[in-house]
Amino acid sequence: MLQRRSDGLVIEQIDEETVVFDRSCDIAHTLDGDAARVWRACDGATDAATIARQLGLSQAVVEATTERLGALDLLEPDPTVSRRTALRRIALGASVAAVPLISSYAIPSAAAALSGGSQAQGTQGGGIYNF
Repeated sequence: MLQRRSDGLVIEQIDEETVVFDRSCDIAHTLDGDAARVWRACDGATDAATIARQLGLSQAVVEATTERLGALDLLEPDPTVSRRTALRRIALGASVAAVPLISSYAIPSAAAALSGGSQAQGTQGGGIYNF
């Protein structure tokens, strides 16, 4: 079974993308349509093959996407898989299947944004990460 979605996330649908903000680390993730559908289907009770059939995606794409979502802490951790193993699987999965796009953005704290310092410009403590 795949992990279920993590709690404590703020979710907003914007056009074709889903924005997921993780308050615990001030990072916003954008999920394209397929990544968002896979993420929403992860309930902790449904396996990858079933999700793939339901969404019309290959099982390899679903597995690679859930590995990436897990590595970004958007899914509850799987206690049977180490973070290192998960990252290895992501790298291998990306070379096998066209994986949906997930981008992550560090959001500066309110104090940093108000200070007008370099953090507000995203040069320190902020940035764009594509996984």
